[in-house]
Amino acid sequence: YEQLNIWLMYLKKFEYFILDSSVAGTLLLIALAIRIEAVNAGFDQFSSNIIFISVFIISTGLYISMQIALYEIIIANLCLSMNILMIL
Repeated sequence: YEQLNIWLMYLKKFEYFILDSSVAGTLLLIALAIRIEAVNAGFDQFSSNIIFISVFIISTGLYISMQIALYEIIIANLCLSMNILMIL
């Protein structure tokens, strides 16, 4: 039973790794597309690189903030439903 729990925890960590990697890859592709558009619009390489880094950092921050907020909402709802069930 204990080895099953360890295996399930490993799989859950692996799922989170795959999910976070795919989100990071998507955010990198979006930032790269914006950088390419900046170069095509006439920005120099340095400014385009700054735009790329800025877009990636801001979008990653938004993703992490949204993930934390949703986690807090889910936990609050679970705690609320558990308290209602305990009262009943």
